[in-house]
Formats: sequence, structure tokens, C-alpha cells
Amino acid sequence: MSFNNNLIGAAVDLGLTTPGVYYKLNNDNTAIISEDNSETINVTASIIAKAKYLYKLHEIRLIRDQRLLESDWRLVSDSPLSSEEKTLWRTYRQSLRDCTSTLVEGNENEFTYPASPLASDT
Repeated sequence: MSFNNNLIGAAVDLGLTTPGVYYKLNNDNTAIISEDNSETINVTASIIAKAKYLYKLHEIRLIRDQRLLESDWRLVSDSPLSSEEKTLWRTYRQSLRDCTSTLVEGNENEFTYPASPLASDT
């Protein structure tokens, strides 16, 4: 997902668009324009801030989903892990699922992922 798409997504999220209308960015990315050119929304600092947040959220979800996928095998019934190890992995995986709720708009760069039971994954 490109940052430019997030500019439009931010305008939608901020309630600046009309439902059911398709929007695009103008050539210099300073305005969001409806497909029929009847609406123009100037790209403001609040739209840019929201877009940065949405971009980071998308990036976090991609990495989180990859970490969940990579740890799936640890919880299958024939996994060689002990019950205690599986509990650690269950807790970690739930923390991964919940981690996006800790992302604070405006402080996106301060986000940290939950610590993995394996020190090399953190």
C-alpha cells in the first residue's frame, strides 16, 4: 500500500469524503479530487498525519501477520514443545494480535512489537 493511497484513506477516515465517491490525488499530491472533479479536498497537515499513522499501521500488521504465520507450528497438537513452552507461545501470539491497539497516532515511531519467547525474534 503506497503512502499516496493512505492520503485518500486518511481523508476518508477523517470524514472528509462523500461515501460512494471515488477519489484520486492530483499530480502534485496536494489535493484529493473526486473522480468527476466535483469535489476537492486540500491535503492538510492533519491528513498527512493520519496517512502516516495508517501507513505505519499497515506495516505493523504485515510484520505481525508474518510473525503469527511463522509461529503457527508451535501450537499444533504434534508440536515437540512442552506445555509450558506452548503457553508462552500462546501468550506471545495473543500479544501480537493485540499489539496494533497500542499504536498511538503521532507516536508511530515509538511502537515496539511484543517480545518473542525466542530472543532472536525481538
